[in-house]
Amino acid sequence: MNIEDEDDLKLTSTSLDDVELIHMVGNIDLYTTPELKQAFDQLNSVGRHKILLDLSNVKFIDSSGLGILVTQALFLQKKNRVLKFINVNSTINHVFSLGGFTRSFKRFPDIDSALKGQWEFES
Repeated sequence: MNIEDEDDLKLTSTSLDDVELIHMVGNIDLYTTPELKQAFDQLNSVGRHKILLDLSNVKFIDSSGLGILVTQALFLQKKNRVLKFINVNSTINHVFSLGGFTRSFKRFPDIDSALKGQWEFES
């Protein structure tokens, strides 16, 4: 019997003009970070400058998942590119807060406000 684990991470990518929207479903943890890293590597290889992560359906993130997001944000910053987050639920927001990333991660309540917001890197 093959039962799909509901905690797996599922990624769907959509191009919105010059913004790449990645809708994430599941958990970002030690077991799923390789898939997320591969998705980021692919976006970086084609030079996407604006990446928008939809976290509305992310249930859990651990330190390895947070590490991937931090690494990606720093990589993009060095390349004058931007990573934004939308629909960050209270659980994930709490993890961002505990890690001290609420100021450095650009978070928006929805896609419209993120697309309208400034995309240039702000220190």
